[in-house]
Amino acid sequence: MENNKPPIKSLKRRRKAIRAFKKGYKDLGKVKSGEYDREKREFFFDGKDVSLMPTNDADVPITKGIKKRNQGQNFR
Repeated sequence: MENNKPPIKSLKRRRKAIRAFKKGYKDLGKVKSGEYDREKREFFFDGKDVSLMPTNDADVPITKGIKKRNQGQNFR
């Protein structure tokens, strides 16, 4: 049986990057206003840091090739 879970180091790196991303919004007071929850859908974890999701000409996010767990809508 294969283990499909990511390595523990990458999970810690992901949590740390998301925590830092949320802290930036918290420092500006945008978490309580709900702006963080609205805007986090525009970002994803790229393996090192939280980055802006690529979009097409109509500003629709391109999610092809991005795992669902790394998309901003799944940040906790």
